[in-house]
Amino acid sequence: MSFQILTHDIKTIYQSALAADIKPFVELYTSWYWRTDRMKERTEFGLLDPDGYLLRFTEVGSH
Repeated sequence: MSFQILTHDIKTIYQSALAADIKPFVELYTSWYWRTDRMKERTEFGLLDPDGYLLRFTEVGSH
């Protein structure tokens, strides 16, 4: 099972996970794609919880 958690400060959450010695399942990355009227930006990373669930943290922006 996968959970997506939207946030406005993904870098702080990512740094907190690293400081707690939690290894990301998916490293922090940013992707860009065109929507109808704007450029969409998604920055994400993923962690596995102890039960094997994927926790995907996402910050969304547009330009």
